[in-house]
Formats: sequence, C-alpha cells, structure tokens
Amino acid sequence: MRALLIRVVCVTALLSCLFVLCYAYSSQISEWVTALSPGCVFRRLTGIKCPGCGGTRAFKELLHGHIIEALRYNMYWLPSFFILLQELVVRVFRISCETHPRYYRSVYVPSLKAFALITILWVVLRNVFDC
Repeated sequence: MRALLIRVVCVTALLSCLFVLCYAYSSQISEWVTALSPGCVFRRLTGIKCPGCGGTRAFKELLHGHIIEALRYNMYWLPSFFILLQELVVRVFRISCETHPRYYRSVYVPSLKAFALITILWVVLRNVFDC
C-alpha cells in the first residue's frame, strides 16, 4: 500500500511539474509545435479530415489557457484526454483483467469501446457536416 501511495504522489508531482513548465513556456512551445508540425498527412492524401485535424492549434490554445478556443479547433481532444488519463491510471496502478477483473470488465473495456465509437462518429460528423 505504501509503494502505491509513493507511486501516486510521484506521478502527480511529475504531471504537475510538466503542466507548470508547459504553461510557463507556452509561447516558446507554441512556436516549436508550429515549426515541427508537418500538417495533416491523412488529409493531404485522402481529402478527408482525420479526428486529429486542428489538434495542434487546439493544443496551442490549451497551452495559453484558452479552453473554449481549443474546443472550437477540435472537440475530439476532450474524450481523448480522459482516455489517456484512464490509460495513465491503468498503467500506474498496474490494473489488468487478472488483478482487478471487475474494474476491467465494467469500466475499462466499455470506455475503450465508447472511445472507438466516438472516434468513428467524430470522423463522420466532421466530414459530412463540416464541424
């Protein structure tokens, strides 16, 4: 139990430091992200917007603390954030179907299925209705 608490505190401290650094250097990071971003290769090849189109601009807006503007660029980052957070929890706490079968069956697997459905719906809505 003590090792688990230490792991949680370390991960929380690491994420907090990362957030503070990103916010402190947000303008610098924004320039780096813009310079390194190749644009959407999927869209260039197919002409269809992928789920991540606008994600770089949304990320830059988030770094500046503009949540509403980030949502306008790409709403898909919100469910993605929660799935990534869940993945972090699963990895940190070493949750598996053997160690926590109830959580795994009732929460983890259904949330991944819901995320897959959200991804498909987002691609369709985004390209049919130009969201």
